Amino acid sequence: LIRFQLLDPEGKAFNPNQYLTIVSLHGSVMVMTMSALVLGGFGNYLVPLMIGANDMAFPRLNAFAYWVNVPAAILLMLVWPLGGFDTGWTGYPPLSAKAPMGMQMFFLGVYFVGFSSIFGALINNSSRQATLSMSISITRKLGTTAQKWAEIEEQRWP
Repeated sequence: LIRFQLLDPEGKAFNPNQYLTIVSLHGSVMVMTMSALVLGGFGNYLVPLMIGANDMAFPRLNAFAYWVNVPAAILLMLVWPLGGFDTGWTGYPPLSAKAPMGMQMFFLGVYFVGFSSIFGALINNSSRQATLSMSISITRKLGTTAQKWAEIEEQRWP
């Protein structure tokens, strides 16, 4: 749609508010939902490999945090039929106070994306912390200390 507006030198395909809504939605959906899904997906795959766990801590909550992005994307896409918004992607209050219903859907979608990101970060940190505490307790039971690790390193690299 952005290219369609730019085909005409006078830009008559959409009015300025509609065009700003399209550009803002494109940026918001790409940054908020797609990058969150891609980075969250890599995190869900790589973190258990890096910490030596079978799965993330709280797998159902992890799945919930991942799938909350679907209604967030739907809410963001409902902005266009509900009147759009002309505030830009930031949605600052001076302009958003008199915006149509699309602005409210934009805010709701942003809240859902934030909710998902916060839960994903909490699960990520709790997975690492649980594995770290488990490995520390195993290390203490085996009696290995920092000094013994240093001695092992000296033997490997004289």
